[in-house]
Amino acid sequence: MTGPIEGSTPGSDQESAAPQPVEPTGPEPAEPADAVSPPPGVGAGGILPAVPEASTGWVPEGPESGRRARGCVIAGAVIAVILFVGFIGLVFLGAQIQSMLAGTIEFGAGGKECSVSDRATKFPASATIHYAAHLEREVPVGEKITVTVTFPNGTTDSTDETFDRAGQCVYQDIDPGLNVGHYLMEFRSGTELLSKGEFDITP
Repeated sequence: MTGPIEGSTPGSDQESAAPQPVEPTGPEPAEPADAVSPPPGVGAGGILPAVPEASTGWVPEGPESGRRARGCVIAGAVIAVILFVGFIGLVFLGAQIQSMLAGTIEFGAGGKECSVSDRATKFPASATIHYAAHLEREVPVGEKITVTVTFPNGTTDSTDETFDRAGQCVYQDIDPGLNVGHYLMEFRSGTELLSKGEFDITP
């Protein structure tokens, strides 16, 4: 009778003690050569992460802000030259009228040439102003006259005029649209003051 084999345990399952086979591990499969990596910030599956909304009180600076600023500058320039737009005439007046008004500028709500009607020195911004500048002396043909306007903000603008006939009175219509404030007009030949006047634009 044969006895138990040395080193074995009676009643044990020899097959259960046998080691189980292990699947060999190798390198992970490489991505195809034509695979495209997702852009930075894109998660798996090509989904972009949520972006928080900007505060409603914040407006980014952009090219439009520069245009607005330039637009603000151009508008000021238009107002600055509005007094010099349109026909400026020069006529000769009789000696008696000239002696009474020489060196002054008349302003009014209407008139024709150097005849001013509804004279005033205060006007609403919507008014058309007719003025007549009575010069201190007769201006000959071709003499350069400089018209200077001082605006409510203290800035000045000038234009030079020459005429094809002699005269003693300069007239013009000023279109509506001036800013509220005080205006000073001067007519000079070089440094010689020939006429001066003031008016106000009211709210």
